[in-house]
Amino acid sequence: MLGTLPLCSSLHSQPSQPPSAAATASPAPVPGLPKRRTRASHQDSLLQRNRYSNRTSAALPCGTSNASPAGVLLSPAAHCCCTQHHLRRTGSGWLHRPQPRQCPLGTSQPPLLAAAAAGGRRRAVSAAAVTGGSGAASGVASEGAAGGAVAPAVLRIADGLPIRECLEEVLLGLDRCSGLVLQAPPGAGKTTVVPLALLQHQPAYLEPRQRILVLEPRRVAAKGAARRMAAALGEPVGASVGYRVRLDSKVSSSTRIEVVTEGILLRRLQHDPELEGVGAVLFDEFHERNLDSDLALALCLDVQRLARPDLRLVVMSATLGGGLGERVRRLMTATQREAAGLPACEEEEGEQGPEQGGEPGSAAAAAAGAGGPGSVPLVLSEGRSYPVQTIYLGPPEGTARGALERAVAAAVGRALRDGDRGSSSSSSGGADADVDAEAPAGDVLVFLPGVGEIRAVERLLEEIGITRKYGVRVLPLHGNMAPDEQDEVLRPATSATSSSSSSRLRRRRVILATPIAESSVTIDGVTAVVDSGLRRAPRYDPATAINRLITIPISEASADQRRGRAGRTAPGRCYRLWSERAQLAAVSEPEIRTADLAPAALELALWGSGDGGDLPWLDPPPEGALRAGRELLQDLGAVDPVSGRPTGHGRLLARLGVHPRWGHAVLRGARLGCVELAAVVA
Repeated sequence: MLGTLPLCSSLHSQPSQPPSAAATASPAPVPGLPKRRTRASHQDSLLQRNRYSNRTSAALPCGTSNASPAGVLLSPAAHCCCTQHHLRRTGSGWLHRPQPRQCPLGTSQPPLLAAAAAGGRRRAVSAAAVTGGSGAASGVASEGAAGGAVAPAVLRIADGLPIRECLEEVLLGLDRCSGLVLQAPPGAGKTTVVPLALLQHQPAYLEPRQRILVLEPRRVAAKGAARRMAAALGEPVGASVGYRVRLDSKVSSSTRIEVVTEGILLRRLQHDPELEGVGAVLFDEFHERNLDSDLALALCLDVQRLARPDLRLVVMSATLGGGLGERVRRLMTATQREAAGLPACEEEEGEQGPEQGGEPGSAAAAAAGAGGPGSVPLVLSEGRSYPVQTIYLGPPEGTARGALERAVAAAVGRALRDGDRGSSSSSSGGADADVDAEAPAGDVLVFLPGVGEIRAVERLLEEIGITRKYGVRVLPLHGNMAPDEQDEVLRPATSATSSSSSSRLRRRRVILATPIAESSVTIDGVTAVVDSGLRRAPRYDPATAINRLITIPISEASADQRRGRAGRTAPGRCYRLWSERAQLAAVSEPEIRTADLAPAALELALWGSGDGGDLPWLDPPPEGALRAGRELLQDLGAVDPVSGRPTGHGRLLARLGVHPRWGHAVLRGARLGCVELAAVVA
């Protein structure tokens, strides 16, 4: 754990003396440390699971730890800037094994040291290295690859992609700081190129056997991203690049980039609170604001400020509108400055925030705002330049059952006709009307809110003869499909856009998809998108005390994401089933504000933070919803009503990976010998 340590000058002025007996007897408050609960070590979490003991960090005088014999038991774990300490939990205290090293700092900044090094890892990170110091103080930047130089192999992979132009800025930012925010529009190549660039860069903060975790919101996106990165390296999936999703994984001992889903990362954090063996975590498509992604970011920031200041955190998204990018940057900056013992930035205390109307400005403005010590940079990338023509068809007529499906089927027919003609008969006004989108006759990607609408549109296209008239294949794409069926849709096809003659040799496809295809997925051959403008979202129902999926309009950020699917590989068109005058929310409402928080409450109990009040949230969970979640867990016997710690039953519920209510039914059914019936009912 981290504390505010004295300056090197004051440390060197103190005499050498061994720790007193009082110091070894019982933990005492350490002056200068934040008054907050601290997390237990990895060893404690494995031995005592839900028992979290306090662990603190204190400053030893320089020379004290060097004079102390190896093996001295210290009750408060001690660190100084001239000794790199290896701490190991024992029955009577912390086993202190000092490792002398040269002090890298002058007298201007306090040192920032790792609080513990599980499994024998010894790491010392100075505040200058994290906050972008220069000279000898910036050890991270000087020991890694030269500056922000990009490896030639990565430049070849990124050739023709917009992300290539800002790779050096990304690598240099991570050399100087422990966090970074990256905004790159669809088609920029961030998901594929940034992890590979970080791996090939071989920075000093990434140890030879440490892995880079890439977080994707969906299983199909995780597997697709791993395949693209492995193909770029000319390797099979599971070698240097692998993935780990629910019920499926392809990793090996040589894997350095591991693409995971949110649930997998949460399980790893609970099992290994210090993320041993992980050097960087990249959050992709963060604009979706899923509950698990918000929770995972809060836990990773907590790990970074308490135990792993060397851990690199990168938040990436195609769109960070509504001030989201600036809010994420400020949160990460505040966390790093707290870990380094630095005061809060003036901009965080007095500057107008996004919630009051503040917006992130240009790249230059973002860079200027991120220039102070400990400030996290916000990097902006250009998108791919293929033009996409936007055509507004208006909302479905009436509210009768099937109105949406009929409107979608008509839009699909128009998209196929326009593709055959090579140009649309009409378009909306504005900037898109002047775009010359001579898109070839490629595939059509249709966004629908759910599986029920997909099946209805599929039947309707067959009934009205669209499939026979245009000779197209209609393929569904959603999360409930078998992996091999999803792979058939996502598998790269022969080019259908290189010429009009070659495009007619391949049978065109109409892909009916849920928002699973909205981000981190490239479907080759798509030149037209039909957007229903709707999606399913979980909403907490107080009457039933569970989540219900309701159909709501998408945000402007999601609409831009969907539109971008038509311009990934060639010029395209986007047909929108709403009016151009319709007002969309800038970004989707965070799921943490509207969903049932019982699963999150269980995760917080396992983490040792019952109410989550000490975690660095981007949007804190509503107090009432979190209280209701904790009460449900107490009723189920998942947490102790007095201490708030998870019980053995609660730990089993967390391992099932389902809502605690359904998991409780399954476990009770197993005890009663009717587990299959309980699973069906749940």
